[in-house]
Amino acid sequence: MPWVTVRYAFTQRLPLPPRAAFAWCTDFRTDDLALAGRAGRRAIRRLTRTTLVLRDTVPAPGGRSVSKDRLVHLDADRLSWTNTHVRSPVRHSQFLYEIRPAGRGSRLEFRGAQLERWAGRPTPAAVARRASELRREDQDLWRRFARAMAEEARGSGGPRSAGSASARVR
Repeated sequence: MPWVTVRYAFTQRLPLPPRAAFAWCTDFRTDDLALAGRAGRRAIRRLTRTTLVLRDTVPAPGGRSVSKDRLVHLDADRLSWTNTHVRSPVRHSQFLYEIRPAGRGSRLEFRGAQLERWAGRPTPAAVARRASELRREDQDLWRRFARAMAEEARGSGGPRSAGSASARVR
């Protein structure tokens, strides 16, 4: 079964200014999966101030569970972070997140390169369909996060100091 890189990208408007949005998005917490509307549990291991490992354990078919380990590198100067799968069904996949100014708020610019095993030789049309599926899933996730970010900002007069939306749980 050959490996295929499925590349996709999207942008999402965020209601907070860039630095506040970056802080909110990279304040990883154990309840991030619930914020994403997903079942499971998250463990967080900080390696350095700017590097951490996320381990998400989620239900899988047949009553099993699957754990996914991701290495996250934060770059506060560029308001960006990377997320590289080191143990998961899509191991070695990598995702880049960058926060940019946009009016009074900001926008997330997302780029993904998901590695998947395919039975047989995939056609360009099949890879494009898969990229559309992944883009739609992740856009829905980040719309949910943008709404949560806005609700938290309205409720407290600003972003919560311990807020998070970085479940990027793929």
